[in-house]
Amino acid sequence: MDITVTWTIRQLWTDYRFNLTETGIHLITVSPILAKKIWKPDLFVEGSQKSYVHKTTTDNMAMRIRGEGLIDFKTKLTTTSLCEMELRW
Repeated sequence: MDITVTWTIRQLWTDYRFNLTETGIHLITVSPILAKKIWKPDLFVEGSQKSYVHKTTTDNMAMRIRGEGLIDFKTKLTTTSLCEMELRW
């Protein structure tokens, strides 16, 4: 059997190349166009048969850069995965 799930994924990581402490800026909101050019960790969904990232007029994502390079990335994803179930009455 298959299961289809829509979820919002939040990934946090630090990239010291985006250190904001010397600029006095505490938070930057990154546009979706620029967010596509910034490295993001690979996301792996075990057992996934098909997955897609939601789009409206632009990609359904949000990226913020904080403090010493902490990157906060959110996106909406739908995936269909294998789901081994044994249902009995």
